Amino acid sequence: FFKPEPVYMAKFRGDRFEKTLKSYMFLKGNAWAYNSRQNWLADMVADAFHFCDVNAIDTDFVIKLARSHFEQEKLDDVSKGLVATPKAAFQRQT
Repeated sequence: FFKPEPVYMAKFRGDRFEKTLKSYMFLKGNAWAYNSRQNWLADMVADAFHFCDVNAIDTDFVIKLARSHFEQEKLDDVSKGLVATPKAAFQRQT
């Protein structure tokens, strides 16, 4: 498994998810469209909610847990001196 240098982790995480999103679109029979990423992401999240319903998983808890993971990853990057502030960590990802 390839793991990038820590300074590139935010971009690595974003790139890794983009590959997942592309695969999701292809599984649904659609071509990749850069300008449709937001809509496809919303569709993927909606399908995740369906998965949660079918499997009796608390979606509100999952959302809070995901937010917590995201915030901790940003703080870890800051504590390692990879970015100056949590806001800068977010800006590096966009």
